[in-house]
Amino acid sequence: MELRPYQWEVIMPALEGKNIIIWLPTGSGKTRAAAYLAKRHLETVEGAKVVVLVNRNSAMSWGSPCSPYSPGPDPASSPHLILHPQVHLVTQHCEEFSNMLGKRWTITTLSGDMGPRAGFGHVARRHDLLICTAELLQKALTSLEEGEHVELNAFSLLVVDECHHTHKDTVYNVILSQYLELKLRRTRPLPQVLGLTASPGTGGASTLDGAIDHVLQVSLAPVTLPPETSLTCPALHHAHQPSPDSPRQGSSRFPT
Repeated sequence: MELRPYQWEVIMPALEGKNIIIWLPTGSGKTRAAAYLAKRHLETVEGAKVVVLVNRNSAMSWGSPCSPYSPGPDPASSPHLILHPQVHLVTQHCEEFSNMLGKRWTITTLSGDMGPRAGFGHVARRHDLLICTAELLQKALTSLEEGEHVELNAFSLLVVDECHHTHKDTVYNVILSQYLELKLRRTRPLPQVLGLTASPGTGGASTLDGAIDHVLQVSLAPVTLPPETSLTCPALHHAHQPSPDSPRQGSSRFPT
């Protein structure tokens, strides 16, 4: 599956190993761009393991079922089956990633509403790419059970869908706070982070300055630090400027 020129444009920093946010309008192919990056990552990074996080509060987006790795019945053949939004979102993402990656790598999905399952850590260790709700990853990070527990740096690439939800006390913010804690401890290795969003939002700000501040918080420091911790965020060293013929788009770094 080929990428369009503007998709190449926004993922180039990520292909160089940088932490970035891809900001593209709805329907312009953010997930496809992320899937291509995951493919290149799996091809080039030794021992690579990718996790794609889905926000459970996102709007429902209907699509066709995923590959055989995805558990659960086919909704097309079960007219009375009702899927929760997060179940269908992880399934839809799995289809996009499966189309890009083919059968060379093992892919699976996990959601709290998918019924009985093996432990998160067990599933993660047995697959190259895992698509799940953020809540399940957070539970696994704090679990003491061997089959359930996983360390954040067990993954080499962390894809955060709808990353504009990374603020205040959201589960995204909790997970990325742990990422920053590892970073401040100089823990190695750390996963590369890729954020995806169609709308960074304004954070409820009513002024332009407030809206800009919110976007910078999401882009440069998408975590809430404890009061005793100080961290100086760098200026936006790589402010990606799309070409004039591209759709409205942009990418900016997560903290590096």
